[in-house]
Amino acid sequence: MPVKLTRKQARAVLIAAQDLLDIPAAATKADVLNTIHAMHVLQIDTIHVINRSPYLVLWSRIGAFELDWLTDLLAERRLFEYWSHEACFLPIEHY
Repeated sequence: MPVKLTRKQARAVLIAAQDLLDIPAAATKADVLNTIHAMHVLQIDTIHVINRSPYLVLWSRIGAFELDWLTDLLAERRLFEYWSHEACFLPIEHY
């Protein structure tokens, strides 16, 4: 039997499913990695108006964070860059 949701309930489910509901008080480098794990990929988009897309996607999910953390995770080989459906950062476990 189908579940019936109000628009407000459906909106809350969709926002929570995209990890946009609860932003940590103070983001850490681990939050960056955990967020990418939860999404499975972080698409790289070089076109930017405010900042590059990967940073905006992370900021919307974990709040303010050090931009160098993404570069650090790549240097530490906890992430890698790959052409998935587009250029993406992926957790090393997906290699």
